[in-house]
Amino acid sequence: MSKREKLIRVCPKCGSKNVDRDVGTYDIAPFYVCKSCGYGSSLFPEISIKEAKKLKEKPIKYSPILTPTKKPVSVPLILFSLVFAIITMLILIILGQ
Repeated sequence: MSKREKLIRVCPKCGSKNVDRDVGTYDIAPFYVCKSCGYGSSLFPEISIKEAKKLKEKPIKYSPILTPTKKPVSVPLILFSLVFAIITMLILIILGQ
């Protein structure tokens, strides 16, 4: 693979090349979502366009149970909420005494 060869992101679950960055997340690591199967992760492999043309996409059988309906909650948001709640409780305890 040459240094100037263009790379494309490929879904590790279904092999689709229809992958976009999720602009709704504001994490340190970018979050990508496969538009074909709905798989989302910050880790999507990048391969050359020549290699991507050789890949065959796996057919996806959609089911109401397996089809993603909600965006995943980011870990930094959960950690921030937890720390905020602990600090708030400590302030209330200190002011209450």
